[in-house]
Amino acid sequence: MAGLGLVEMRMEDLSEVHESPHDPEIMVQLDPVSDRYIQRAEGHPELQARSEALRQRIKEVGFDGATSLLMIGKKAELECQG
Repeated sequence: MAGLGLVEMRMEDLSEVHESPHDPEIMVQLDPVSDRYIQRAEGHPELQARSEALRQRIKEVGFDGATSLLMIGKKAELECQG
């Protein structure tokens, strides 16, 4: 970002922390997603095994989405040469 020459830069962390990483509604939504990834990895048993291990880990520790980092700045005004 420093190389862009922006001024008045701000940084925002856009995390959406859920009350419970074991929210039953989220857990129900994740099972079909895991199934699709396991199916897409057909022919690659090592990936299927990792996907199944990840499914089990999510059941143990829960799930929360990734955070996003948003950076905003203004272009510096150009000085007139005259």
